[in-house]
Amino acid sequence: MKEYSIIGKSLPKIDAVAKATGKAIYTDDLKLPRMLTGKILRSPNPHARIVHMDTTRAKKLPGVKAIITGKDTGTRKIGIIEAYRDLWDQEALCLNKVRYIGDEVAAVAAIDEDTALEALELIDVEYEKLPAVFDPEEAMKPGAPVIHEGFENNIYIRTVLESGDVEKGFRDSYRVFEDRFETQCVVHCCMEPHTSVARYLDGQLTLWTSTQTPFAIRSPLACVLDLDEDKVRVIAMVVGGGFGGKVELFPMDVCCAVLSIKTGCPVKITLTRKEEFETTRTRHPMIIELKTGVKRDGTILVKQVRNILDGGAYGGGIGVGGPFISTLFSSLPYKLPNIKMEALRVYTNKSVAGAMRGYTAPQIHFADDSHMDMIADELGMDPLDLRKKNAITPGYKTASGLKITSCAFSETIDKVSRSIGWREKRGKLKKESKGVAVGCSGFISGTGLALNNTPKNYTSMAIIKLHTEGFATVYTGATDIGQGSQTVLSMIAAEELGISLDRVKMVAADTELTPFDAGSFGSRVTFHAGNAVRRAAADAKAQLFAVVAEKLEANPDDLESKGGRIYSVDNPDIGMAFEDAIWACQEKNGGMEVIGRGVFRHDIEPSVFTTGIGNYSPAYTFSTGGAEVKVDLETGQVEVLKFKFAHDIGRAINPNNVRAQLEGSICMGLGFALFEQILFEEGRMLNPTFLDYKIPTALDMPETEIILVESEEPDAPFGAKECGEGSVAPVGPAIANAVCDAIGVRIKSLPLTPEKVLRGLKRIG
Repeated sequence: MKEYSIIGKSLPKIDAVAKATGKAIYTDDLKLPRMLTGKILRSPNPHARIVHMDTTRAKKLPGVKAIITGKDTGTRKIGIIEAYRDLWDQEALCLNKVRYIGDEVAAVAAIDEDTALEALELIDVEYEKLPAVFDPEEAMKPGAPVIHEGFENNIYIRTVLESGDVEKGFRDSYRVFEDRFETQCVVHCCMEPHTSVARYLDGQLTLWTSTQTPFAIRSPLACVLDLDEDKVRVIAMVVGGGFGGKVELFPMDVCCAVLSIKTGCPVKITLTRKEEFETTRTRHPMIIELKTGVKRDGTILVKQVRNILDGGAYGGGIGVGGPFISTLFSSLPYKLPNIKMEALRVYTNKSVAGAMRGYTAPQIHFADDSHMDMIADELGMDPLDLRKKNAITPGYKTASGLKITSCAFSETIDKVSRSIGWREKRGKLKKESKGVAVGCSGFISGTGLALNNTPKNYTSMAIIKLHTEGFATVYTGATDIGQGSQTVLSMIAAEELGISLDRVKMVAADTELTPFDAGSFGSRVTFHAGNAVRRAAADAKAQLFAVVAEKLEANPDDLESKGGRIYSVDNPDIGMAFEDAIWACQEKNGGMEVIGRGVFRHDIEPSVFTTGIGNYSPAYTFSTGGAEVKVDLETGQVEVLKFKFAHDIGRAINPNNVRAQLEGSICMGLGFALFEQILFEEGRMLNPTFLDYKIPTALDMPETEIILVESEEPDAPFGAKECGEGSVAPVGPAIANAVCDAIGVRIKSLPLTPEKVLRGLKRIG
């Protein structure tokens, strides 16, 4: 691979010092003059009609400045994907009916938090309780309580995908395998809770918020407030973790804005940790039913899938994509010539599910890759041989329409198998109650969905301004949510311009100052925003080259910019300093500043959510995780001793940053596999605190090895593909398969609790 000056170097994040020293400014750090505190009254019932609401006593409380109800926020629904506005189903404040415990009913703005909380207690709400349903399969049965009118059998959205001859595939199969798997409800657990500050001044609303998608939430916010979009400015502050949980417009954002409009003062709403658990978003609990037909040698002929997603009380804005994207991941990472897939997102009277790191991929691949091990076992095959026989390869087009360009999937399997000691350990550690296994996954490298309706379906734009002092400012709408995107985009700009990283400044995620970007979701920032930034840098550089070539009496194509100089490739001594080139360019153009522009888009079929997938992403990544576990036969406790992870990264722009992302994925996958689970009783969360909801810490992490497999994607910026989301998915199946290798117990539901392990041991006797 080509060597670069900056790309491929492990450089510190540009915001590392600010975050490490506590100088980074998060939304809750904002203190504006006359700012009020906002609080939200929430439903104690999972399903009920609002019969009457009386705010009289609360309004009389000294220090209360405003109280709003559904009458103030109106009937317009909130959501995020503009193309599916007819499926937006959540009111900012409930007008007539609540659908889960925590649903927003009223909001208060007061001089301080204590006064606001006291005011909430003084609001009288009379409810008429309605029958509720908490299980998606029960919700689909005839006669189940109707959660939203007009949705038959409580099915919010259904996706169907069929390609090839499925019936013939099953007829021609040597063996057909059927299984059912289930995954649980988990939450994001970001260190920073959701926070918003709204200020309405001179007809202009400004919302500072911890969001992943400032441009995407501006449009629905303006709509529900009945304001023109140019009257709404959204600024994403430093974000203390998102993982998909901060993609959407939330009722708290609308309440903040309406309270500011009513009071004429800035209003801040920060969720408590309990509210964060109960009222933001969760990972979709899922039921995955699989039916796979194979030839005698293990070649997969046909696959049939039915995914049932428990969506909770609302579509969740981004929830419209859940069924579709679950079928996409069901078509990766193996070759499937004949497929039939159905996915249903179902309403229940529980907390709302939405996007969470990998968005259905961890659930799907837990089922798929557990299923693969079971098929290999029944056929008497080595599980690695089965995977490699069916592995997707470069240039393959899936039955679902995905066009695979770069792909190093088989290489990730080989590297992990060697690292985990497959041949020496597989099936040979049972006396020690130890086992080894792998899990595999495929993922998108940049969703083609822009969320907003945009001209020519563009998803990322960037502007780069060059300054006569020799530095560059990058303007991007992309949001850094802790993944290091500002560092990566700065490195891309610096490499393309030929200057050092410290000569690049960043202005990001402000709908008034920066060009459009769809946001940080769908593993799209490095690919989409990175391409836009590189093109903007190339545009600015071309303007410099045109002027420098004239001065040097050279051809622009013979020039290079590197090390802060622009010079002739044939004679490097002939050239000028980067800042002198900028000065000369401005002089040549009447003082006009040098500004480069770049845009990127990836087109997908308009029918993507209903009848097919098409080539949803510009590229795809592939991963293999290898786990070595030990099971305590007395307690059922599973300990992960080692975890080896190989990821088809394309090219690592910042290797240390990539490793950190992959280690974080292992950690999150570990919690998903072994112990994270929200427990409900009649729709009420029983463990919405860090005291009762266990997440992995450094003490839970196994010995870990990260293996970067570079395949260099031709259409990506410097060959880079995603590394932050798809890498969660192999962890669950690798651990579940390793437990089976250790003790012979196959567990088909997550998490792999000690109770399930002991029941399995008892069952096999």
